[in-house]
Amino acid sequence: MADITTSDLNQKNKVISFWEFEKNRIKKLYKLFCDKDNNQDQNIEPFTLAYKTYREMNKRCKSLYHKILLISIITAVITGLYPTISMFLYSSLPGLTTGGKEAIIIFIGCMLLTAFQSNIVVILRRVLSYNSEKMKELYSRYSRISEYKEVIAKPRAFFIINTPSSLLNITSKIRMSKYSNLSKIYDLLNHAIVVLMSTMSVMYISPCLFFLFLVIAIFNIESMLYIEEIRRKNFNKANILDMHISKRDSDIISNIPLIQESLNKEIECNKIFERSKYQENILNKIRFVEVRNSLSQKGIGELLYTVILIGYIAYDIINTKDIGRFALITSAVTQFRWSTESLSNIYTQMSSSRNMVVDFEKKLATPKALNRKTGNEILQPSDNIISIENAKFSYPEIKDITIFGDEKIERGADVIKGISTQIKPGEITAIIGASGQGKTTMLNLIRHDYDLVSGSIKLGNKDITSLSDDEINKQISFIDQRVQFFDQTLLYNLKYFNEKATEDEVKKALDSAGLTKDVSSLKDGAYHKLGRNGSALSGGQRQRLALARIFLTDRPIMILDEPTTGLDQVLSFKIMKALKEKAKNKTVLLVTHNPTEIALADRVIVIKDGQIESDGAPLDLIETSPFLKSSLTKQDILSKQKLFAKIA
Repeated sequence: MADITTSDLNQKNKVISFWEFEKNRIKKLYKLFCDKDNNQDQNIEPFTLAYKTYREMNKRCKSLYHKILLISIITAVITGLYPTISMFLYSSLPGLTTGGKEAIIIFIGCMLLTAFQSNIVVILRRVLSYNSEKMKELYSRYSRISEYKEVIAKPRAFFIINTPSSLLNITSKIRMSKYSNLSKIYDLLNHAIVVLMSTMSVMYISPCLFFLFLVIAIFNIESMLYIEEIRRKNFNKANILDMHISKRDSDIISNIPLIQESLNKEIECNKIFERSKYQENILNKIRFVEVRNSLSQKGIGELLYTVILIGYIAYDIINTKDIGRFALITSAVTQFRWSTESLSNIYTQMSSSRNMVVDFEKKLATPKALNRKTGNEILQPSDNIISIENAKFSYPEIKDITIFGDEKIERGADVIKGISTQIKPGEITAIIGASGQGKTTMLNLIRHDYDLVSGSIKLGNKDITSLSDDEINKQISFIDQRVQFFDQTLLYNLKYFNEKATEDEVKKALDSAGLTKDVSSLKDGAYHKLGRNGSALSGGQRQRLALARIFLTDRPIMILDEPTTGLDQVLSFKIMKALKEKAKNKTVLLVTHNPTEIALADRVIVIKDGQIESDGAPLDLIETSPFLKSSLTKQDILSKQKLFAKIA
């Protein structure tokens, strides 16, 4: 399994001792409170995160949260009175045995108070639980909107390495972790009040006893935080391991037909089993370390609590012979111990939620390599000239920042090597060349999916780095090689970019894309459901529907990447006719390998090895461009142009 674990991963998750942890924790706390230049986001405390989450909530959630806090305070006060009630109850027992009226009244009153306390606490906790669930539902409902906004705002290139559904899954985990952190505040407040009241009771008995228990409580809290830190590191290790294994298993599952054909079914099943076994062994080791640390750290605190409590109770009873004091000590100490342990558990859970937020936000963060310069310049419809000047580009290598920490931008081999050209309206410009020469990359750069390494690209007289993504999208209609559709009707998909399109405009767009007959042959016509990503249509129909959509969108610049692959000459002629019509006042740019489109283009740019090899009319280049010459002859171009002229 050497391909799954790395030295970087092992180094990142190196286990530290308890005292090293304490030393680092003190340094972090010092920086947090004393270092003004410290980046707060890097050392955000659970309480700070809870406050930020509270600020993000709407008024309804805040109002409900205040109600929950009030219920928690009332519950805590009633719970905290138990040691005092117990003291009076047990103090009355000697008088009760002798028939003393005052003792009987105190005993009955304390019993009634005990019954009332236990019942009212149960009721309040049920009310608290109900309101907590209600707030969780409200918070989830309203926070989803901001989640979608955050994912939708990501650059297009980010979706190459992350699917939108996986990003929304991460935002959902961040949301639930934030809520979990915030919801622990009222539990924390509840136990803090109980600790305060039990502290007063213990202080009444013996300040020395209180300080002993306080030291033990602090030790327990720090121990639990240490255990949580180890658990977090182990969780990251297990999570990364699971990610690698899932990715490899998913690759096998998606290629089952290939595995069947190669007769490697048993081999691949064995590989899956071995990976699963390896993962189980690693997880067992992680669990063992967690349990061992937990038992050793917690065991020390439990032993100290027990020894000190038994010793002091024995000493106090011998000296005072007061059963009430015995009841107060045992109740108050038990309450103090239980509540301080609960406080440490809650704070640990808050820290765990904080850690999950930090870790998941790293996964959601746009890598530095994909950050782009953008601005707020406004384009006019007349800004449809594409100017490229000495453009150079190589793809950035995207690293997992959750593993490797600070990211340094590294790039692969140069893809675009100093291209300069201008693409104007009034003609169809075809970009051609062998696969892997940089044609599609050029289109992506025009849409500003990435920043150039050097050089510039302008729409009109405005650099694309001065424009927002929305402004570029308003200016450019685009067809990718992989067309996408909603699982809705054909008409819904067609009008998605132009909902106000009239019936005549829809018919014209369908006719221009050569799709009219196909639509009429469908059972429900334009209301035919396309299925997931257009699965109810053939490949050619999906391409033409995408073309119809771009015709109906009608933006100043039209960019098409292999729009008619596999279509026959008749349909290619029909589509080129529509594009010629559009090109009269728009900029039309297409990447193509289709000989018909190349022959009918007004201008051809041949890309070779990231540079422009040839640029001109098809007939002018047929003798000078080796690539064009390998695809067409002069006679091919002339015959296609003549035939097109007759049809047009």
